Amino acid sequence: MRPVVREVDFLLDLISDCFYRAPDPWYDPPLLSYVDKPAARALADKIAYPLHHIGCGAGGDGDHTHLLFEYDRFSDPNDPAVGLLAECGPHFAAESIENSLNVAARFLLATGTIDERDAEPYGALNKTEPFTVYTDMKAPGAKTDSFKWAGEFHGHNRFNKGDLVATDGDEELRAPYDDCVLITVNDDVKAGQGIGHFIRQIS
Repeated sequence: MRPVVREVDFLLDLISDCFYRAPDPWYDPPLLSYVDKPAARALADKIAYPLHHIGCGAGGDGDHTHLLFEYDRFSDPNDPAVGLLAECGPHFAAESIENSLNVAARFLLATGTIDERDAEPYGALNKTEPFTVYTDMKAPGAKTDSFKWAGEFHGHNRFNKGDLVATDGDEELRAPYDDCVLITVNDDVKAGQGIGHFIRQIS
């Protein structure tokens, strides 16, 4: 696949996600992620689905790497090639399948690959609510086995800058910015593991 991925101008990676957990597997809503550069944001704006968009730093600024939408040209701010990652919902959920077909049809329509007649059966022409945009993704990791959340967090929890989020041994983990949202919460954190992701809402 690498030669193909290296050459394509547009790529959409579709996944379901293990981070959608009990008691409500939809605490974290479906997401559309991309390296935050003008070409990627323009395409994501045209697709407008799912309704939560995350513009990530190239390579995650060391916080997450080796994701397909970051590969090679997709991380170059001056290259028009765009990679997108759509997290469509929990594993095995029927709605996750519907979401994946919807975003795929919107992607193909936005890139001129299909026309509206082909996209319509998958809901790609339906009007949606305004989408929300986030940036500044951070993925802190636990340093000790005594990591403990400061509350009952399941995903998409909101904080102001400086709010206590967790303790990790003798250290406190606090929200790094205002309009901070915690997603993909790890509910059984061990030393060396990621705890989840912080993102900052900008619109």
